[in-house]
Amino acid sequence: MGVITTFGFALIVIIPLWRICERAGLQPAISLLALVPWIGFVLVAAILAFSAWQPPVTDPHQPDLFDRGRR
Repeated sequence: MGVITTFGFALIVIIPLWRICERAGLQPAISLLALVPWIGFVLVAAILAFSAWQPPVTDPHQPDLFDRGRR
């Protein structure tokens, strides 16, 4: 039963935290701190709250709904 609970926790918490850390410009592995009982999630939340968020370097042209692949 513990394996199922751990897998469920990973799907519900770790994967979204991983994506949030990526989009904030932080190391995504920070989200693995949430696996530490009781204090881990608080640490991840504090890191996200008090760090400067840097957007990831991407293509400056962001396609929108009406973009048909033309530049």
